[in-house]
Amino acid sequence: RLAVEQINDAGGVFDRPVRLVEADEGSSVSSATAGFDELIDAGVDAIIGPSSNLTALGALAVPVSAGVLTCSPTATSRALDGFPDSGLFFRTAPSDTLQAVAIAQVAEQTGAPALSIFHLDDAYGRGLADAVEEAASARNLGVSQRVGVPMTEIDLLPFAISVVTDEPSVVVVLGDADTGTRMLEALAVAAPMWLPPQILVNDALRSARSSQKIIDLPSALLERVQGVAPLASPPDSEDFSGPFSAHAFDCVNLIALAALQAGSDASSRIATQMSAVSVGGSVCRSFSSCADRLTDGLQIDYHGASGEIALSSRGDPRRGRFEVFEFDSEGRDVSTGSILDVSVS
Repeated sequence: RLAVEQINDAGGVFDRPVRLVEADEGSSVSSATAGFDELIDAGVDAIIGPSSNLTALGALAVPVSAGVLTCSPTATSRALDGFPDSGLFFRTAPSDTLQAVAIAQVAEQTGAPALSIFHLDDAYGRGLADAVEEAASARNLGVSQRVGVPMTEIDLLPFAISVVTDEPSVVVVLGDADTGTRMLEALAVAAPMWLPPQILVNDALRSARSSQKIIDLPSALLERVQGVAPLASPPDSEDFSGPFSAHAFDCVNLIALAALQAGSDASSRIATQMSAVSVGGSVCRSFSSCADRLTDGLQIDYHGASGEIALSSRGDPRRGRFEVFEFDSEGRDVSTGSILDVSVS
């Protein structure tokens, strides 16, 4: 809403105001599909969303089939890297491919020669585990164990025992908020007399903040846990207090600027210019300043509220900023103050 307001205050796109149409994504593929259908029937030129990896993987084919551009500020799954999107899907939040590089970077800083990977065995978890293994290999870090847990599995203890059999120095736990927390519980039970010196978790565990399960973890284990998560909000900004709100803001601005660059509000034409307005030109940081440069015939490089975006040809940021977090004694996630800048070619 803030992005649309600022664009319209600057004269809109093609001297016409941008109109915002809202639909409820819900929490399932079926509800997301219904939301997409609602927006497509309304004749929108572009869609901001979907928000979750589940709905993105399950329902993204709907707007793609309709030829409508989508820009997600939050869906980070590596499985979306190669989604058959016909060049219509973009993200302003960094892919988990970048998060995996950040995790491997933190693991490398421990000085350990190898790590073990304990992951949720679904499309999301396997993809992230693959990416962590590749990133670790690039840093000459070995992977001594890789243990996957089926989503429907109730007893995680045997899997946790396999993870700690060779007493790894670093264990990387990759899961969603629920299963990931249960994986940490299982590690505590599997190794009551010895715990891995370092346990690294992915950003999904952060959403377990203040949960009773996190609070109930043994303090000896909890103090060893660190996580890596995309920097979800710019520092010291009242406008972007909600997680990933800056990334949503940037989706809107990129779409509006790409339309100006394309000279068209046709979704397919806008899509051809999304990457072009985010890299390689004159740096600008607001819709109005970027639009003025386009009017002057300049190539622009939009640096948004979420930072430097630099979309690749497949529509994903080439760069990402990640922060390292930990949990305090009350189960709250707190930043360690460590920020990682990660990039891929």
